[in-house]
Amino acid sequence: QGIGGYSYKLITGYTYSQILSYTVTKSTPTATNIIGEKYDFILTAPGDYYVNGDLYGSVLVNGSGTARLYVTGNVSFSGKDDGITIKTGANLQLFVGGPNTKLAGKGIVNDGGTAESFKYFGLPTNTDIDMHGNFAFTGQLYAPSANLSVGGGGNDDYDFVGAAVVASAKLNGHANFHYDEALSKSGLGTGFMIGSWTEEY
Repeated sequence: QGIGGYSYKLITGYTYSQILSYTVTKSTPTATNIIGEKYDFILTAPGDYYVNGDLYGSVLVNGSGTARLYVTGNVSFSGKDDGITIKTGANLQLFVGGPNTKLAGKGIVNDGGTAESFKYFGLPTNTDIDMHGNFAFTGQLYAPSANLSVGGGGNDDYDFVGAAVVASAKLNGHANFHYDEALSKSGLGTGFMIGSWTEEY
């Protein structure tokens, strides 16, 4: 404030070296624990976790033991990289309070390969479970208030392996359901039971 004028010294007569050529040296990483995947959520078992709202994106469950995750809102996996990956040695118990669950994208990738590794508990407010695309599901569903819709299917004969306790179930397209009899003693159900069915043509 109150400055009537100013001046600065003009810089002249400087030089710089021009880069005419260059080489690139490629190095190979020596680390063995590099993971080439990105996850939005990482759950380490054992542990208890809580999502206040919707669950989406990519989820990794690692460690040894059981991780329990409570989601108050909806579950929506729709992108090609979306889904839950459960590493061998880890188990996941997922409790869902929102009305809608959509399992597309990668769906549930159960590296352990046993239905005991993943248990889905739908609360009374969880009323709709939709599985479609080239999914491969290995686990257990206990959602007695939910209507289950399975469409599409993968490339093998066992697209859904495990057990489901739901209000209703509808299978469309190339979708195969395999009840894991090993669950009769340790799982959510004691056998394969159908209350009623309707065949559509």
